[in-house]
Amino acid sequence: MNSFQYEIIPYSEKYEAALLALEKNALQGKWIQLEMVKTSFVRRSENFEKYQIYLAVDFNGELLGVLAASIVSIVINNTKRNLGYCYDVRVAKHARGEGLTKKMGMYAYKNFYLPNNVSNVFLTMKKGNKAVRKSAGILGLKLYKYPFSYLTIPTNRRLKRSYNQSISEKLTVYAPINKQKVKSFFYFINGKPKVWKTNLIYHLKIRKLHFLIKLINYILTFFQAYSKQLPKEGDELNFGILVYDNIPSKDEVNSILDFLEKQNIKYLLVACTKSSGLYSVLKPISINSYAYQICSTFPVDQNDFISLDVRCL
Repeated sequence: MNSFQYEIIPYSEKYEAALLALEKNALQGKWIQLEMVKTSFVRRSENFEKYQIYLAVDFNGELLGVLAASIVSIVINNTKRNLGYCYDVRVAKHARGEGLTKKMGMYAYKNFYLPNNVSNVFLTMKKGNKAVRKSAGILGLKLYKYPFSYLTIPTNRRLKRSYNQSISEKLTVYAPINKQKVKSFFYFINGKPKVWKTNLIYHLKIRKLHFLIKLINYILTFFQAYSKQLPKEGDELNFGILVYDNIPSKDEVNSILDFLEKQNIKYLLVACTKSSGLYSVLKPISINSYAYQICSTFPVDQNDFISLDVRCL
């Protein structure tokens, strides 16, 4: 029996402040510590048609953990699948190591996914995140991993050279614009949804920089073109995520960056596989590349073609 006595309950608004505090303390990264800044914990979930948020609370009413669950469609090798998506998994520091994430995951599976005829689930997570990966193993099933990268591109940068657009991208990102309530969360460019407005859901605040990063920043202050583009401790990063079904042209990328810069969106995030043509084109103008992965209970292989709902990034 766990040393914590608790129960798992559905989301309640009375825990909103505790959830935001839990989110604030869930720092990400070693070299660059990032804090996720939200004004509403439930807003991300409200973009899904079917979702549930489960809270683990002790018998004194203290919040110990949270796990959000939704149902989305993704396309794998031209086959559309309805799958469970787990996200916003958080456990209070003093409650970690007690199997809380696994218990919440099992609860979500039995009480949300199975009643909705969903038997397979996935997460998107930073590579090496062992705590969250354990929650993907909630069903005791084999896990399959699909690696991809996040590129961070300052919107004041531009591509200068044209490139080959004939290469098929293994990972693409689609916009579920047939869902009326999510349309306001997209920037439409030339009539098409091109960027997910992540800034409407959360910002990232740089809580702490490793001293080596600070040293590099200091050195680069002597080069004006670079010093204006590097974030510093305390900065809040607002950004959007690129939507694409094939590799965009140089002019398309530049028009998106120009549009976002005028909207005061400082960064564009691009999810793509490291072996893709899009990665090789955009890497030179990015300031960072994070290794991520899809962790799933259904078979996926790094050679599969996957079209992922942007809400899952």
